[in-house]
Amino acid sequence: MKEQLLMEQVIVKVSSGPIDLDAGVNTGARFDMQKFKRVAFLVVAAAGTTPSAHAVSFQQHDAASAGTSAALEIDNPWFHKVNAATEFTKVVPSAKASSFDIDAIVGDTKFVAVFEVLQEDLVNGNRWISCNVGDVGGAQLGTVIAIGFNASELPAYSKAV
Repeated sequence: MKEQLLMEQVIVKVSSGPIDLDAGVNTGARFDMQKFKRVAFLVVAAAGTTPSAHAVSFQQHDAASAGTSAALEIDNPWFHKVNAATEFTKVVPSAKASSFDIDAIVGDTKFVAVFEVLQEDLVNGNRWISCNVGDVGGAQLGTVIAIGFNASELPAYSKAV
């Protein structure tokens, strides 16, 4: 039996960017969790010039656009690889939070941070989620990519999210 290709198993969506992270709050596109058990948000940034803040926050929504939005609190471990690191480092939050200040970890270097949201993290019947990156306070380019896993229907690439 031939193994499945990556895009037959997951769906990938550009949540925001590539963008200037110093241009105000970067609001991410909404991702429909209805047919996925988890979504990983990859926050990727190039080396910057004096950025002073890196806040990554999550929201849940009851509609694909407009509707009602609320903070999405998660306590799932997240991972980062900063500058020349060759391995990811695991960070276990001490409590649920909807926003993570990662500036002390990433500073003005290039980095990848990976946050996961599980379907069971959503409350009140919400099914859309988004990941936002706050203004970093200095020149830095970045992007956020959402990857949906554990699709209830395959192939995953054919699903609208």
